[in-house]
Amino acid sequence: MNYVVVSPAYGRDYKNKSEAVQAWRAGQDFVNESIWTGTYCSNRDFEAGVTVEIRFNRKEDLVIIKN
Repeated sequence: MNYVVVSPAYGRDYKNKSEAVQAWRAGQDFVNESIWTGTYCSNRDFEAGVTVEIRFNRKEDLVIIKN
């Protein structure tokens, strides 16, 4: 998988890009919105170089980073 879409898990949300990226880099849990909707994941579940789209702010905004 070269591209994955995730959103914060357990009712968490982030107001801005830096909070979302910081949580991802810290290994917080997210929900995989790509293929297996509802599966929990974190940055440890994907290889380096995978493109990650993080949706935040009630899934209205997004930021795209490399894992």
